[in-house]
Amino acid sequence: MASSDVCPGFLQVLEMLFTDSKSNYKAALEFYSPGSELQDAGMQLKKLVDTLPEETRKNILKLSEKILTSPLCNQGLNV
Repeated sequence: MASSDVCPGFLQVLEMLFTDSKSNYKAALEFYSPGSELQDAGMQLKKLVDTLPEETRKNILKLSEKILTSPLCNQGLNV
């Protein structure tokens, strides 16, 4: 599903999901022309994320960064 290289734009959108306003996040999604169904799904996700405490959102981004920068990142999961 995903390649070993992470699209920098994806990382920006992910960060916006957790830190930015709904309107800025929506504009970031629209840049990729996802279609209305996928756009709606993204906005529903944003609504849910915005209910999390700010500290939790920050920690989720830190966790994401830790995973992406880990030497184990390219090995994949054997779960």
